[in-house]
Amino acid sequence: EGLSIPDDIGFFMNDSEEQNAFATGRKTICVTKGLLNLPEDQIIAALCHEFGHIAHHDTDGILVITVGNMIATAIITIIKIAAIIFGLMLNIVGMVGGQEGAAGRVAGSLAQMITVAFVGWVMKGWTAFGRFLVMNSMRKQEYRADEFAFNCGYGNSICAMLDSFGSSGTESTGLFAQLASSHPDNDSRIAALQNLGASYQAEV
Repeated sequence: EGLSIPDDIGFFMNDSEEQNAFATGRKTICVTKGLLNLPEDQIIAALCHEFGHIAHHDTDGILVITVGNMIATAIITIIKIAAIIFGLMLNIVGMVGGQEGAAGRVAGSLAQMITVAFVGWVMKGWTAFGRFLVMNSMRKQEYRADEFAFNCGYGNSICAMLDSFGSSGTESTGLFAQLASSHPDNDSRIAALQNLGASYQAEV
């Protein structure tokens, strides 16, 4: 597919005992201390998975979506602030306008309330849509990175690693919990790898 991996990938270790790894930037992989407790083939499989993220430039895609959402949110916020200022100006003008001014103040306050409420609704909708885009994109990326590891010859090892995560009895917290929440469930990932040709079968 014309995929390539930089020669100068940097590795960093986190002291967490959780078994995890993630790619960040264009050529950086962070692994946890706990990952080293896995069998060697599963450690290599995890690294191949992260190499897959880098080869597909997945971090670039997430950055584009995130920045786009930030820009859109900033524009919506500016519109909201402008509506508030406009309403305040109408109220100030209305204070010196007698009976007509009172009507202007009421109209100005009503317009301000409607505009702020509408902008707030738009902001919530956009935030939810942006979150959906990011989560949907990241889930697709996980399947592609698993396929990359499969093509490197570690499909069964990825399956075994995912199975061990599901039976470890530990729950991720903090950053690792956020990363896990963006991933497809382990059974779906194992099924996808089996469809690719992995012969892994869970021990009963």
